[in-house]
Amino acid sequence: MGQICILKPEVTILLELYEAEHSSIPIKTSIIGLAAGIPQTTSHRYLRFLEECGMVFRYPHLTDQRVSFVRLAPAFVAKLDRVFFGDPWPSLSDPNQSWNVPSLNTA
Repeated sequence: MGQICILKPEVTILLELYEAEHSSIPIKTSIIGLAAGIPQTTSHRYLRFLEECGMVFRYPHLTDQRVSFVRLAPAFVAKLDRVFFGDPWPSLSDPNQSWNVPSLNTA
């Protein structure tokens, strides 16, 4: 029996990228979310959404134009670090940082 993802896809993707960020592991856009059982089309849809929000960014492979990688934006990593390792309340209500969160229209 395969793994079942019980978190929302965007949360699972963010946590996977956060773990990779602290392990210095590059993550290909083609494999993000697969370990959690998220279909590739769903992962790519949410990656675009997270990219529009400024939480992640993509960058190309140095030699293979068919491959791209994805990472968390440094400002978002800093916020998550404060949530997980420090006092979360100032980071969640920081008036100097707002996340432009568009609507994810799946209709």
